Amino acid sequence: MASQLRKLLSVADLGNVEIRVIPFRNGERLGLWGSLMILEFAAPEDEEIAFVEYQMGDSIIDGGAHLVAPYLKKFWSLETISASVEESVALVEDSLRKLS
Repeated sequence: MASQLRKLLSVADLGNVEIRVIPFRNGERLGLWGSLMILEFAAPEDEEIAFVEYQMGDSIIDGGAHLVAPYLKKFWSLETISASVEESVALVEDSLRKLS
């Protein structure tokens, strides 16, 4: 686990990645039983893509904004309850210290 936390910290330094943690104190989030990634592209003609992992597999959702919209809504709702980028990094660093 410590190596995974160190990897998160190294990725957080890249500048084009944000690490956001939802602290346990903010409660359980129903409706998200795996990872969710939203890929956004600089070119306006390239639409967002959602990648969802769940217990029995994964899905790539593309093919139009109307298909990706529910996942964007979930993503943004999670961001509103997550810690700031700075606090998230501090939480990961604290967890790493506790493992050492």
